[in-house]
Amino acid sequence: MIGASVLWHLLVGAAVAAPQLTVSRFDEAPRIDGVLDEAVWSSAQPATDFTQFLPRNGEPATERTEVRFGYDSRSLYIGVRCFDSEPDALVARTLRQDADQSNDDRIEIHLDTLHDRSNAVVFVTNPLGARADGTLLADGQEQRWDWDAVWQVETTRDSAGWTAEIAIPFDTLRFQGDAPTFGLQLERFVSRKQELMVWAPLPNDSGLETSARRVSRYGELVGLRGVEAGGRIEVRPYVKLGAGSRGGAPLEPIATGGADLKLGLTPSLVADLTANPDFSEAAVPELVTGVIGVNRFGVRLPEQRPFFREGADLFAFGDRPESFFEIPERLLLFDTRRIGLADDGVQAVPILGGARVTGRAGPLSVAALNLTTAAVSDPVTGLDEPLRNWSVLRLRSRLGGASSVGVMGLDRQDDGGGFNRAAGADLNLQLGPALRVGGYAAKTSTAGVPAGDDHAVNGDVLLQTAHFELHTVATDIGSRFDPQMGFVTRAGMRKLQVSPLLLLTPPGEFNRVYVAANWDEVVGRDFEPQSRLVQGEVFAPMASGHSLAGLVTYDREVLTEPFELYPGVVVPPGTYDLVSNLFVYGSDFDRPYGAIVWLDPGPFFGGFRFRTRLIGYWRPVPGLSLDVNWERQQISVPQGAFVSNVVNSSLTVSPSRVLSLRGTFELASDDRLIGQALLEWSYEPNAFLYVVWQEEQDLRPIGPGRPQLDGRTVSLKWTSFWGG
Repeated sequence: MIGASVLWHLLVGAAVAAPQLTVSRFDEAPRIDGVLDEAVWSSAQPATDFTQFLPRNGEPATERTEVRFGYDSRSLYIGVRCFDSEPDALVARTLRQDADQSNDDRIEIHLDTLHDRSNAVVFVTNPLGARADGTLLADGQEQRWDWDAVWQVETTRDSAGWTAEIAIPFDTLRFQGDAPTFGLQLERFVSRKQELMVWAPLPNDSGLETSARRVSRYGELVGLRGVEAGGRIEVRPYVKLGAGSRGGAPLEPIATGGADLKLGLTPSLVADLTANPDFSEAAVPELVTGVIGVNRFGVRLPEQRPFFREGADLFAFGDRPESFFEIPERLLLFDTRRIGLADDGVQAVPILGGARVTGRAGPLSVAALNLTTAAVSDPVTGLDEPLRNWSVLRLRSRLGGASSVGVMGLDRQDDGGGFNRAAGADLNLQLGPALRVGGYAAKTSTAGVPAGDDHAVNGDVLLQTAHFELHTVATDIGSRFDPQMGFVTRAGMRKLQVSPLLLLTPPGEFNRVYVAANWDEVVGRDFEPQSRLVQGEVFAPMASGHSLAGLVTYDREVLTEPFELYPGVVVPPGTYDLVSNLFVYGSDFDRPYGAIVWLDPGPFFGGFRFRTRLIGYWRPVPGLSLDVNWERQQISVPQGAFVSNVVNSSLTVSPSRVLSLRGTFELASDDRLIGQALLEWSYEPNAFLYVVWQEEQDLRPIGPGRPQLDGRTVSLKWTSFWGG
């Protein structure tokens, strides 16, 4: 009986009573100035009695917090008082909108507006009044920061701590009925103590990261009456003027424009239409020279374009990044980076227009997309792309809680008859707070490629408790599986991965110590060995904010064909043992300056590699930050020796929350040099003026089939926002 009781507690967890907070009807809207001096605030019920999630789960919070809610027919109002015993020790350096506030003192408002106990919207601010907003999905298993909401916040600091005053228009939110109940969670982070406190208690019984975001354990915000959800139309037009060149050609004028239209079909279903979108203000793609050059598989770069980032989670299908380690093999049936960018991920292919529908209809989540990209033939850059139509349909149905079942279909049709298609189904079962199982099956079809061995099948089991996690994954990918609208590291393989993690919570300076391991075995279609990856890591963040980590990696790679490690350095077929001994030190990110030092020596493809990485940052005052990242790889193998350097740095100056200047400099030795400067002014909410300069110098030798890719662009872009 004892064993059965323990198992039931492990899978289901102990029930925790959810608190309730009643919102007050305001006869007069408060002035949003960060000062809680209006009489309406004194009539509102405060949310208090916060408890720690970290570092001592369940214990009372060490600083008092009061949060009050009110509303009228237009907006939801939130008044926050963060008492602090050391108000001069508040940490707040982030000023720019949507920037990372993870190292700042901050308050987070989580609203499950559809009260489905699975998904929520998140509003974040710090003592400087910087804004960030995002979403939580699948009971907090997925967190994204690509949502762009309309809301207002002002803050003040005083001798008692700091205050925030927030107004969220109901047009911004999606809910059903005129008297909705919202799921509610309130979080406060005190940076100098590394203390995360919550209003609705969150036991750490399903893994540290997952437990912190469990939407199903939110409290409730009750009392709303006579309100109406957003069903509005939003229009975002733009005009762009400037000049640009590519491949050393003379500058040519740029004069273009376009628009995005957002239409609320229902309170929870949104249609987006776009005509001639432009992404010139998106961040420069990360350089991966020195990564690709020493890795025989492709590396997926992150999506930076706002149109594709928003709602990207609804299109997700494939491997889930649940491991403590960054695993080299990955499959995504749909990858937005394939649309509007050439295979190199750098050269742009114009998007003529298209539409997208995302959201939920009852228990069904819907994500549909249809876009057309232009035909491009440029002998200077070697770019040759036909007119293409891209279509995606993703449906997913909740099975209760965070469990779901879904299907996905993709079709890329080329002008001239070429095509690539894919279809798949996936399943995610949450069997309790601690146990989740899932998997997918998919198939592709390509013009001119015979059918057969064109499948991908995956299954995984994830067990998460307060101090132990175990993730097991099995994958089978056929040799002809080719999702050309997605991403797959390598086809023609079978993989088994086992990743245990132990979390220790000793008293003293190291209040959390992660001990993790990973075994990743990959074989071919006939079970011939392809690679074996064995990893072990100890990661110890300190209460002071510093951190130490040690990682040992053994990687056996079987090359069946020559591999160009570096221009002119070709590794012959054979079996190679690669060993990495990594040591990392990270300084306290709460301080205005610091660094991460990364040393990684070890055997490499029959020779030796010494990899060094240095990440430095400087944030002397709010709104000013400098980041520098330098990676050096010194490699010597029997076929030759070389040194690879990658340097990137960024400087951000934000005189206010609505104005910022960012400069980025990136250099990869023997590859390319990129510089970008971006002036961004939010002259009205969600309306921007951008001035962009970008220059790229191609450092690689020019030869047959190897065009020069130098480029320069200077542009001014104006965007507006009309909504109602």
